Amino acid sequence: MTDAANDKFMMNECSNFTAEMIKNGMNINTICGIIKEYQKKYLYIKSQDKELAKTFTMEIWWICRGRK
Repeated sequence: MTDAANDKFMMNECSNFTAEMIKNGMNINTICGIIKEYQKKYLYIKSQDKELAKTFTMEIWWICRGRK
């Protein structure tokens, strides 16, 4: 899990999302659940294709998850 904590792209995505959602009044527990789900998907993609992972933003994930 240390690799995940050292992934600047993912951490930046999560940090920006968290700040924006707190500003908009979202419950912190909801934010944590969303972040955890994003991180799992991101880390899976990164394990398959490191270059593709660099394009997997929170915004892209949010759009894709709504298309289930």
